Amino acid sequence: DELAKTALRFEFAAGEKVVVCGEPGTHFFVVMHGEYDLQMGAKTMTLDAGDSFGELSLVHGCPQWMTVVARTAGECWGVERGAFCHVVSELSARLLYESVELFSRVQMFHYMDQAQRLALAKNLAIHVYPSGARVISQGDPGDGRIFLLHSGELLIEAENGDNPSTRTSTLVAGDLFGEHSLLYNEPQKETFVAAGRCIVLVLERQLLLHALGEHFENALWRSEAVFALKRVCRER
Repeated sequence: DELAKTALRFEFAAGEKVVVCGEPGTHFFVVMHGEYDLQMGAKTMTLDAGDSFGELSLVHGCPQWMTVVARTAGECWGVERGAFCHVVSELSARLLYESVELFSRVQMFHYMDQAQRLALAKNLAIHVYPSGARVISQGDPGDGRIFLLHSGELLIEAENGDNPSTRTSTLVAGDLFGEHSLLYNEPQKETFVAAGRCIVLVLERQLLLHALGEHFENALWRSEAVFALKRVCRER
């Protein structure tokens, strides 16, 4: 919403270059109408309504890493560098605060003090998933990560051979998942699908080891047990 308030409308003719590789970034763009070719070396991909580009140059203060050319006449919303960076900075600060608050309500993080939770929040990854996206698929390798649902809902599905997936439960904000795979280094046992737009916090094993120390395995076991109890209650 904050970005939308500062956005300007840009019109582009067919064949016109929107951004050029190697030049400084000036705007974050969201496609309104038309089709655009995003060129990265020998690779080209098509952008259309709803797709965005230009943010990496603004966030990292580096030259554009791709060229975008209007394939057809079209329009884009564009947010100027200063406004974009200001909004991103505010959102980052808000997400940091919300993550620390969320940690304080989750069993596993009770082993940490406030300073440790803050340090953890500063180093986690934040993934945003649209409705219907798979966050984890059954059979995926355990890759040393654990996940915490920040907002939204996830559906848990189990697959059995050639049979269709069946929904077994639902995750809500504050639920952890992926502990079993992290503990036992086994493939993921279930599939997790976004029931709507979701924000997921991703915590790496090394970060958790550093923060939890000798409590690492016990915290994961307790977390898995707590989730199992929640799941039984929700299914009744």
